[in-house]
Amino acid sequence: MRRGGGAEQNHREAGGVRRGGGGWRRGGVEEEIRGGGGGAQAGGGAEGQGRDREAGDYSEGAVLIWNGEGKKVVNIQWIDDCYIKGIKIPENDAPAIQALIKTPATSQGARDTIVSTSKKLRPCYGYQRRSVRRKLEYDRAFEEKAYHLNHNLFVCKMDETMYTSLRNYCKFNKDRLILQTITPQVKSPPEQIPWTNPLEPKEGASTSTEEEEKNMCRHISYTTSNEVKCKIRNAYVLLKNFHWAGLTFGGHFTSENFLMDTCGNMRFGNLSKGVINKLEDGDIEKDTDRFVKMTREEVFVSVTTLPLDIIQWIELIDRCARGYDSLAEDYITLKDGYRSAAHFMSLHNMFEKMETTDNPTYEKIKTKLSKYTKWKKGVEAPDGNTHLKETLDFIDPATGRKAYYSDDICGLLKLLRNIRQHSARAKEDVFVLIVAQNFPRLMGDFQKVMFKQGYTLKSIH
Repeated sequence: MRRGGGAEQNHREAGGVRRGGGGWRRGGVEEEIRGGGGGAQAGGGAEGQGRDREAGDYSEGAVLIWNGEGKKVVNIQWIDDCYIKGIKIPENDAPAIQALIKTPATSQGARDTIVSTSKKLRPCYGYQRRSVRRKLEYDRAFEEKAYHLNHNLFVCKMDETMYTSLRNYCKFNKDRLILQTITPQVKSPPEQIPWTNPLEPKEGASTSTEEEEKNMCRHISYTTSNEVKCKIRNAYVLLKNFHWAGLTFGGHFTSENFLMDTCGNMRFGNLSKGVINKLEDGDIEKDTDRFVKMTREEVFVSVTTLPLDIIQWIELIDRCARGYDSLAEDYITLKDGYRSAAHFMSLHNMFEKMETTDNPTYEKIKTKLSKYTKWKKGVEAPDGNTHLKETLDFIDPATGRKAYYSDDICGLLKLLRNIRQHSARAKEDVFVLIVAQNFPRLMGDFQKVMFKQGYTLKSIH
C-alpha cells in the first residue's frame, strides 16, 4: 500500500508527539515515518513508546487507519475521546467506530485545560484506560461572560453572606415539610396534627390508639408547608430566569446548587466548571425533567407520597412546552392559604362578569369544566364537608326558601363564594382545605382553564 499524506495528517492531528527519555516533545514525526522502511512506524522506531502502536502492540478496539509494509497505525485520539466520555470501546462495530472517530467541534474562545497523566494502558472492567494525557476542556470565556451578564442569578464570588442549600434545608426540616390538618367543619376549628414520618415509625408506638381511632372519624388534609412552597417556587423561577438568559445546565444540577440567604433570596452556587452552556433545542425539557426529579427525590426526601398540591403543580410544569410557563410561577396550589382563597375568588368574579362581556368564552369555560356537573350529589354525601352541605341546605329567614344553585360549574362556584362570605368567613386561611375535601382539584382546574382562555389575575390590574 502506498504511503500518502493520510498517515502524516493523522500523526499531526494526534499532536505529532512521542514520549522518550521520560518527557514529551514535538517534531520529527515525518522523519520517523520515512525511517520505518517506507511505512508508518509506531512511537519512534523499535522502542514502541510513541502515541501510535505497531502491529500486536496497540489496544484492542482501536481503529486501524493505515497499514503498510507490516507497520500499523491506530487513531489514539479516538481512544482519548472514548475515555473522556466514558464510552466502552466497541469491537467489530464499524458504524459505531466511525461515529466515535469524528472529533466534535470546539469553541474558538479561551479554554481551561485540566491535565492528568496515566502511564500504562491496562484493561479495567471492559474499558480501556489511556496511556496519554487527558484533557478535559470547557469554554472559560463563555462561562465568565454568563456570570458577568447575569450577576443576579449566581452567588457572587466576593459575597461573604451565609448561604444554605435547598438540600440541607429540606434535610434539616424533613419532619416539617408536610402539614397534617384536621379539615375544619361548621362546628369545629382547624386543628393541626404533628407530622409523623412514615419512613421512621416511633418505636413501641401502638398501631391502633384512641387518638388514631378518633382521627378516623375526621377528615385529615395533607398539604405542603408554606415555607417549602415558597422555596420550591423561588427555585423554579430562578431556573426559568436562567433559561430566559439563554443558558442551560442540560439537566446537570442538584438541590445543592440552589442556595438561599437568610432573607430567602435564592441564587445558583456550588457549580462545577463547564456545567453552564448555551441554551439549545431540548435543553429546557432536560432541565425541567431534572427539576421534577429533584423535587420528588431531594426536596421531599422523607416523604413516601407527595401531597396533592405539589402533585398538581408537577403535572403542570411537565406541560410547560404547551405554554404553561407563566402559570406555573403563579399557580394557585403553590400559594399559602390566604392568597389561594383570594386568587380563587378574584378569578370567580372575572368569570361571572364574563357572562355578559364575553359570553362565547364563558360558555367555552363551562364546557371545559363539565366534569363538575352533578356536584350536588357529592356535597350531600355523608363524608362531605359540612360547610358545603349546610350552605346548600340553608333557608333564608327573610324568604323561607333555599338559594338556587345550578348543578353545573356556575352553581358550584356560587356555592363556594357564599361559603367564604358566610359560614367560613372566619376561616380564610383554611378555605382551600374546605373546598379540597369534596373537590381536591377544582381550584387548579379552574385557574388553568381561565389561563388558557387568556384570563389571569394580572389582566384585571
